[in-house]
Amino acid sequence: MDDSSEQLTEEQLDLIKRSFNKMDQNNDGRLSLGEIIKGAQLCGQNPTKEEAEQMLKEFDLNGNGFVEFDEYLAMMKESFVTLDIEKERMKAAFQTLDQDNDGFITTRELRFALKLRDDCFSKQEIDQIVNEADINGDGRIDYIEFIESNLCKRCF
Repeated sequence: MDDSSEQLTEEQLDLIKRSFNKMDQNNDGRLSLGEIIKGAQLCGQNPTKEEAEQMLKEFDLNGNGFVEFDEYLAMMKESFVTLDIEKERMKAAFQTLDQDNDGFITTRELRFALKLRDDCFSKQEIDQIVNEADINGDGRIDYIEFIESNLCKRCF
């Protein structure tokens, strides 16, 4: 592996290779503007030609008008690093709220944490936040419910 693949797991590297190969429709080992547009569409995006040209310009490090695998790998590695940082941030926020470290955030724990802020939430607002995030209805929020809800964004 070259420097671009450092810090990536084998699973992440395999995922990057598979996504590149899926986008590389003519199997020439590089992505053209058209392939970038189609690849973005596969991801649910609908970039304009100008937006796709900007993506190509940003990631075409050697300036040949294509994105080779090494350039794609560098771009995707950056995305994985950003995701890892976000995961760590979410984990730290959850652990801050889970005061007794039992793997759940209760209404009491959330109420205590939010009272430490200047713009205090009312009891009803806190109850509503917990009810919205508590997908399985057990009266507490586990880590999965926490990251799937907008609790972190609303509270911090």
